[in-house]
Amino acid sequence: MNFLAGSLSSGYTLIATILFICCIKTEKPQKSALATAFILCGVISLAMAWCYAQETHLYNGISLLIYLARWFIVITVALGGFRWIYLYTAILYECIFPTFIYIFATVPEYTGLIPNYVAESIALTVLNTGFLILLYIFREKIVFWVRSIIKILPKHFYVFVLIAAFCLCGLSTISKYPTLLVSNKVNIMNLLLIILTFVMTWMIPSLLITMISRQHFRSTSTLLQKQVEIQLQHYDKQEKLNSEIRSFRHDYVNHLWSIRSLIQDGENNGAIAYIDKLLDAKHSTQTSFSTGNRLADAILTDKADILPDGIDIEFRGTIPPSLDNLHLCVILTNALDNAAEACSKLSSNGTISVTAQEHQGYFVMTITNPTADDRVYSDIPATSKADSEHHGMGLINIRNIVETYNGQMHINCEDHLFELSVTLKMKT
Repeated sequence: MNFLAGSLSSGYTLIATILFICCIKTEKPQKSALATAFILCGVISLAMAWCYAQETHLYNGISLLIYLARWFIVITVALGGFRWIYLYTAILYECIFPTFIYIFATVPEYTGLIPNYVAESIALTVLNTGFLILLYIFREKIVFWVRSIIKILPKHFYVFVLIAAFCLCGLSTISKYPTLLVSNKVNIMNLLLIILTFVMTWMIPSLLITMISRQHFRSTSTLLQKQVEIQLQHYDKQEKLNSEIRSFRHDYVNHLWSIRSLIQDGENNGAIAYIDKLLDAKHSTQTSFSTGNRLADAILTDKADILPDGIDIEFRGTIPPSLDNLHLCVILTNALDNAAEACSKLSSNGTISVTAQEHQGYFVMTITNPTADDRVYSDIPATSKADSEHHGMGLINIRNIVETYNGQMHINCEDHLFELSVTLKMKT
């Protein structure tokens, strides 16, 4: 009876594994194939129980072979083919669950009311049923997290996960294995603990490195997306500018005839007013900035357009096109955002001044802006939440970029004037 209960509950575990694999697969398996696989699970479980019941070394060996072969047979029939990822999932599932089984089966076993094999079979059945219920209710979330983990973790990481699960399963099994050879039992458990310690020592730093790399990739992707958006907005503005210029060129002959007619009729004041209107229109179609770097032009133009009235940006110098776009975006956008935030708190108009030049292999850019802050400091300020959010994290990001160039960043705030200067060693 104990062999039959154990084999059937083990077969139920394999069925639960197949259903889990079906959920995370992109292709849906055929229902007829699943039904055939489930029938095979029952037949194989009965065959294993019969072999174990004979209690001979020969039949125990045959039962072990059936136990190993059932993964290949059932997975191939149910999923229409064999893949190592399917076998990996089945073995991992089979190794993890015994650890929980012995925890849940301990209480009824110690009461003496339920035999050991019955308690373990009930615990295994309850756990598998609970897992299938959760899989049915939260299928989309479980599938999302499983697929996300598969994409993030490196392939060699799965080997260590399987080894760790195998060691935990071995410890749970051996701790309850009845034997008089206590020393052998202790030696095996110590060996499993050593292996488990080694694996966990490697896995924890690896997970931390993976998480840090993922966060860095996410931050980089956000900056790149922001950079692309700024460039697209700049191209739209350039297209609008070109359209206005083409329209002006198309009409300028008519404008000249109108001015000529006004002069002939003695309407000099009218002609001057007409010319003034044309000059204003021409001025509005001129490019705001010409730094020598297209991305810098786009960023400066975009930031100038969204500034409130009374706040302007002026630029002097050149920005080399060889400067890394991502790094330039981080430095310029954060510096201008900080400057705009400071100017917005002024009671009067303000001008953000940007100067840049490249000299003897170094690129120097200075951004100055008036500020309502009356403090004097020469480092990243740590003050109120709002100030820390705008002038803290942005400046920290700039400093991180500067350090990659073996450069320097200087901050100075006094007499209601904030100045940020960065020096980058240009890469050859």
